[in-house]
This record gives sequence, C-alpha cells and structure tokens, in this order.
Amino acid sequence: MEKQIKLMRSELDIVADRVAPSVGIVRATSFEFEPVGTKDELDDLELKLVDNDFKNKMEAFVDARLPTDSVDARLHASMDILFKREFVVNISWSGIGHPNPKIPFNNFKNILKFYKYIGTCQGLIPTDQKIKEVLQNKFRHSKQRLELVGLVKTSHHRYKKY
Repeated sequence: MEKQIKLMRSELDIVADRVAPSVGIVRATSFEFEPVGTKDELDDLELKLVDNDFKNKMEAFVDARLPTDSVDARLHASMDILFKREFVVNISWSGIGHPNPKIPFNNFKNILKFYKYIGTCQGLIPTDQKIKEVLQNKFRHSKQRLELVGLVKTSHHRYKKY
C-alpha cells in the first residue's frame, strides 16, 4: 500500500510539473539559454536538439517564458527568446535574399520540430504550414523589429470572428 502511495505521489508530481501555471506565475528552471546570434550558434542549436536531455531542458525553458493563451502568442513570443533581433535579419525561409543570400531556415529540421512543440497550446498543434507562415512573416519584418527601441514587444494581431 505504501509503495502505491509513493508511486501515485511521484506520478502526481510529474503531472504537476507539466501543468500550465496560473497567469503571471512561471515555473522555476535553472537552465539558461542565450539567444542565438550567429550561424554557428544556429548550427549548434540544430545539433543539440537531437539530444533528448537538452530538448527537455529547452522545452521547460520556453514553457516558463512563453504565454499560454494561444498558439499565435507562443509562436510570436518565441522569436525574442530564441534569436537575437540582429541575427534574424540574416535569415529567410528559403535563403533567397537581395542583394546577398541569407541563411535558409527551412533546412533546420530539428528547430522546426521544436517550433511545433512551442506552438502546441491548450491541445492545439500548429501545422507545418502555420509555422512556415509565422516564421516567414517574422523574417520579412525583421528589419522593422530591429528598429524597436528598448523592451518594446511586438504582438500578434487578434481578429474577431463574427
């Protein structure tokens, strides 16, 4: 009987760790992640996401810092957590850039899989097309985001459906 109670408590602790916190309260995590600022760091992140231990730490890290209200809000806010604004200017979805080529983001399959996790919210999972559209929009407007001063946060737009 005592073993069953201990087992149930450990399972409850695991579930409690995964449940979204109340609004304004985030889970504590000792893992720190410096936003990616170079092509080499992007390549390193791609390779590190293969390791399940690192991936689990990254998942806990982003869960503690991202909003839990919508898929769009999570995808939108993740850009500032994962990438430096100065670096995003050098990325495009396909690598095509004028006058110089850019880093093709569609080649980073592990990071794209991680974005699928980031966008998962309240039982909703974003499609690959949704992730592609959000990231293409972010890359397209990266120069305007670079000009934002201080801690000004951009936000996703919500449209009322009638």
